[in-house]
Amino acid sequence: MKAPIPPKILLTIAVMPLLAGCVEREMDYDQSPPAAAGAVAAESQPENPPPPRIEAVPISPGPGYVWIGGAWEWRGYWAWVSGRWAYPPHPGAVWVNGAWVRNGQENVWIMGHWR
Repeated sequence: MKAPIPPKILLTIAVMPLLAGCVEREMDYDQSPPAAAGAVAAESQPENPPPPRIEAVPISPGPGYVWIGGAWEWRGYWAWVSGRWAYPPHPGAVWVNGAWVRNGQENVWIMGHWR
């Protein structure tokens, strides 16, 4: 007589096909090459962005992913762009967050990039 298959193993076998499409490795990296002082956005704004939002970071989609925090974007008004998980373009890559910096009378966006 065969030994019965433990319920945990049966559940794992049953769930595996459902999970097969759940994790997707992000391949659209923000790899804008930084200039000497950082990659600067094409637009600058005279008004300051609101304070950064505190985001609840969801569970990582898999090993090696890096959380890229959200930021304010100017669209004729300030709009919050939520953070996201991204997979580094190469081993040892470190994400440098983008930031709005004051430059005289305007704010300039220094783009986030992989270093």
